[in-house]
Amino acid sequence: MTAASDVAMLYNRPVVLGDQRINVTGSRLGAGIMDTVKGSWQGFVDTIRSAAKDAVPTGPGYLGLSAFFDPVLLSATPVSLVRYPVAFAIKSPIVASIVIALYLWSGDGAVAAIGDYSTILSNIDLSRNIDGGMAIANSAPPLQLGDIAETAATLVLTFLEIILLTRIFVKELLAERNEVLARNILMECKRYVQGKKKEVWWQSLALPVKDQETKTSYPPVVYVPESVAFPKDMKNKVVVAVLGMAHCNGVKKLLEEQKV
Repeated sequence: MTAASDVAMLYNRPVVLGDQRINVTGSRLGAGIMDTVKGSWQGFVDTIRSAAKDAVPTGPGYLGLSAFFDPVLLSATPVSLVRYPVAFAIKSPIVASIVIALYLWSGDGAVAAIGDYSTILSNIDLSRNIDGGMAIANSAPPLQLGDIAETAATLVLTFLEIILLTRIFVKELLAERNEVLARNILMECKRYVQGKKKEVWWQSLALPVKDQETKTSYPPVVYVPESVAFPKDMKNKVVVAVLGMAHCNGVKKLLEEQKV
């Protein structure tokens, strides 16, 4: 995205930051966690199903699993795996600390669970009896009740983490941000159709943007520093959206089906 922004600035094209504000995303993540903790199982399932319907569409016209194995994309994966977590940690150090703590905690539990399973297997010795059947004899001290309880607690914690991460990824990180991205793309298209005279209030005072068709107000347009609001040459106007691959299908669906 930085490379696309640099090229646009080089040719004096407007560059708009169309994603949701990071502070809004952070607050929505917190709200999503609380909703998951306080809500019912049926509510969780309904939320995932409703959000995934628009956020993760599949079928003809949408990117499939093969798109994720594109050689060029895979070559950049190591950079992304390091860059995005570091950027997130810098912008939201508190949330990042909590996530890291949970990861380390679950990691220790997983190691402990593996050790417990090894103990269970070592306590079981299979040997054939006289009748050709199987006899089970303990060749080591019996497994302690505390070990079983710890293993069960670890598995439950891991299951709850998966539920929580699934909810906030599908709804707060994908579905809700897809709506913001799709709406900002559409608003940029409408701005260029309306022309330069409509830009005065949005750019000078950073007031909320009002959609003239729906009469709905949205957060102000945010430009990259030193970016122009309108190019001098208004011919052949095209809005180029640079998205993360996970957002492509959802944003496409929202725009094509006019859901924003």
